[in-house]
Amino acid sequence: SILQYEARTSHAYLVNGVGNKSEGVKNIIKQNKLPSNNLSMLDIGGGIGALLVELILDPNSPISSGVVRDHSSLYQKIYNNLVEYYSEFLENRIEFSLGDAKEFKTKEKYDIITIFGTLLYLRKDLKGALENAWEKLKLNGILIIHENIKNQNYISDYSKMFAASELDEVLCPFGKITYFYESFVFPIPRFFVKNRTVFRVIKKIHWIEKILCYQIV
Repeated sequence: SILQYEARTSHAYLVNGVGNKSEGVKNIIKQNKLPSNNLSMLDIGGGIGALLVELILDPNSPISSGVVRDHSSLYQKIYNNLVEYYSEFLENRIEFSLGDAKEFKTKEKYDIITIFGTLLYLRKDLKGALENAWEKLKLNGILIIHENIKNQNYISDYSKMFAASELDEVLCPFGKITYFYESFVFPIPRFFVKNRTVFRVIKKIHWIEKILCYQIV
């Protein structure tokens, strides 16, 4: 449809840089020893909601409900069509929240928060957007970030993209970063990451645990 074409072509970075990440998310959940069912998820910058819809529909996924947060009313229209098609399975399990990442207000807390291919568009107040997301994360929940590392192949978005070291610096205040490569089951060491595009995962632990963790390191 015209709507789908416009959504796909409006952000080449989003379409070509993110792709299908559901298997990676499921593996990260498993490796972090979260419960195997009834988990909630917030997908910030989630576009049409494809990732969250797939995870909820997947019988092997622990995600049972969630919210897609995105600023695009165009994506919201496509999301509505998608959810209507699968309404028998998605009723009362997923919703779309229209608006900016920083302005998302809710009393709900989530087990998993994903931010894929979105941080580069939040540079005006990156700290505020991340702090708002972190506040919505449950204790022992996980924040999963996936950003394509700065590459001249992305002509239109090159100036906004992150170098690997810059992205780590932005995320470091929230806790220890664990790295997952898409095709690997287990975490990979930082020295192997270099400039590769990987999942960056931070688990929200109690402040006392965080102090002990840094003392051990």
